[in-house]
Amino acid sequence: MSFPGCVSGLHCVKCGERYARGLDGPCAACGPEGVLEIEFDLARARHTLTPRTLRSRRLIRGAVPLTIEGVVRGCAWTPPGSSRPIYVSVGHRIALETALHLVQRTTKRHVPEPLRIADRISKERKREKWEKGGRQ
Repeated sequence: MSFPGCVSGLHCVKCGERYARGLDGPCAACGPEGVLEIEFDLARARHTLTPRTLRSRRLIRGAVPLTIEGVVRGCAWTPPGSSRPIYVSVGHRIALETALHLVQRTTKRHVPEPLRIADRISKERKREKWEKGGRQ
C-alpha cells in the first residue's frame, strides 16, 4: 500500500543530516552508526490513513484498525482458533498492509512462525548457557 506525500524525507539520528526520500542505506556522514529516521508529513497522513480509506484498500481482512488521534497506527487481528488478538503495526520500511499480510500468512498456531521459532531458539540457547556454566 502506498500513501504518496506522507513521507517528507529522512534524517540521521546521530548527526541530524537530512536526506531526500530516495536514500537507501545508512547516513553518508556517519556510516553504519548513522541510523536514518523517517520524517512524516503528519497533516497529510492524518487525512490519508483513516479507517475508511484503509477499508476501501482492503487492508483489514478480519483485523480491527487501531487509531490514535484519528490516524491508524496498527491493527488487531485474531487468528482462527484463538481468542487473543495479535497486534500488528508498521516497522522499518514495511507498510501496515504488508505487515498484516505477513503475520496472517505465517501464523499457523497462535503466534506467527518467525516469532515462535526465535522464541524456541532463544530458550535453547539459554538452556545451553545454563548447562555450561550457570548464569553470567
